[in-house]
Amino acid sequence: MNNIEDRLRTELAELADALIERHEASSDTPGNAPAGELDLDFANDAPLAHRTRTSKLLAIAASSLVLVGTGYLAVNSANPEVTVLAQGSVAAPNGFGTWEPIADAPIEPRPFAVTAWTGSEVVVWAGSSLTRGFAYGDGAIYQPETDSWELMDVPGWGHPGLSGAFFDGELYALAKGSGTRFDPAAGQWSDLSTVEGMFLAAAVATDDGVWGLGPAATNNAGQPDLAIAEFDRASNRWVYGPQFEGTDAQAEIVAGLGLLESTTLWTGAEIVVWRSADGGIAFDPASESWRTIAHPQPVSGLVRSSVAVERDDGMAVVAEVETTSGRAMSVAVMKENGWQWLDANIPVSDFESITVAGAGDWVVVFSADQAPVMVHLPSGEWQRSTAGPLGGVEAPNTAWTGDHLIVWGGVKADVDSVDGAKWTPPE
Repeated sequence: MNNIEDRLRTELAELADALIERHEASSDTPGNAPAGELDLDFANDAPLAHRTRTSKLLAIAASSLVLVGTGYLAVNSANPEVTVLAQGSVAAPNGFGTWEPIADAPIEPRPFAVTAWTGSEVVVWAGSSLTRGFAYGDGAIYQPETDSWELMDVPGWGHPGLSGAFFDGELYALAKGSGTRFDPAAGQWSDLSTVEGMFLAAAVATDDGVWGLGPAATNNAGQPDLAIAEFDRASNRWVYGPQFEGTDAQAEIVAGLGLLESTTLWTGAEIVVWRSADGGIAFDPASESWRTIAHPQPVSGLVRSSVAVERDDGMAVVAEVETTSGRAMSVAVMKENGWQWLDANIPVSDFESITVAGAGDWVVVFSADQAPVMVHLPSGEWQRSTAGPLGGVEAPNTAWTGDHLIVWGGVKADVDSVDGAKWTPPE
């Protein structure tokens, strides 16, 4: 340990002790700290900005600094699995890519369509209104190489709660007690067998198959258990895995699946169910075991809400963080040894309307009344696409091809905005 590290570890710890002692000494008379001293009152009626500011001071005092290259990682000693990426510690991107419009589709734009990249084309089927009050039944296929669309054969029905996944050349769509699969090459649909004892609320494709997840029957405490099953194409039946027995801490995550409020994704090793600031539940197909994932917490403020997004090699969480200067978006990236927090501080006026798409080393954030934001995960650098063809759009349908992010549909805030666009990240 060098002299700087030694001083930081010693003096920051002493500062934390001094702050705590001062708080304890003045706890009988909250709000009456002598002039020039900190009032560390954490009572519920204390202003939120005051509590946040004081929490931040304590968090900084309890942190240690580890030098890394030209920057540093700040490690929160209260939660050693969360690190904070310092500005400049990773090279910034060479630009923020380019946006261009794509051809008009032969179907009406809509949010919440089942969308998948097949390896050569984007399949878009069904969809619904923002309130999920009705469902579309038509669909189309987009060819990026020729920038062209064609209508697709459809089964003649739709469902406002469809969840889709693409695996081994076929598109799977699940809802309620069963689902269907579509072979784009043959243009054929096949019904799936029904499930028992669970509500199919989400479809996830892993490296080896397609899984359905959803609330099961409630347990003795009246909380929903989380059921999971893998579809066996050879026998056209579901193979059930062990249920996750919900507790008070995870009940909202499980219930959120049935309400279409929880996100499901595949990290490359686990199937994760994520909901807002409640955190996640993860299933490992290899060991057939469950675990819980606590929401990462920044040292800069309080997490109010979040959205999880699948990446090429894991997952990231875009969160709304309340700080002393207001609310803004930041990003946490799941690493093998924990979370890495990127304090990007991206302004957002309506976090509840955001949709997040993964695109390699990037995430792209869409919101109802602001242009898309491109965030470079390795560096934490970001830019809003104010000059692009897309304006504010809520719940667009997206597909990452490995080279481009195809964006189509949703609900536009600007009537002059295009219905579809393609984003190409910088090389």
